[in-house]
Amino acid sequence: MEHRYGERLHLSLPAIVHMPGGEQVAVTLRNLSTGGAFVAVPDAMAVLHGLVELEFSVPGNDPEVFLWRAWVIRQELDGAGLMFDDRQQAARLPLLGARGVLRAAAQCTVRPGAK
Repeated sequence: MEHRYGERLHLSLPAIVHMPGGEQVAVTLRNLSTGGAFVAVPDAMAVLHGLVELEFSVPGNDPEVFLWRAWVIRQELDGAGLMFDDRQQAARLPLLGARGVLRAAAQCTVRPGAK
């Protein structure tokens, strides 16, 4: 059953998850919506958990860096599902203006079977 609200964009963008203890984990952002994301985590990394921050940038001529708080809601063998902290929804609104750029990035980088 789909629990996400908002459009899901399939991507393959480098990102960083900032863990509660200060550890930074390099991940790949596989999909993104206004409500959450799925990140691919390297096999050798520990399980993601708790309240984290997802950092990524939108490709383009004037890249903007996003840093969004999220709860890790599920861990799978190939990554983790994140649900963004609703109290920061207004901070995610600039993403809507970048949707065209994200769609172009998705068309260039998505792989078959990506989550």
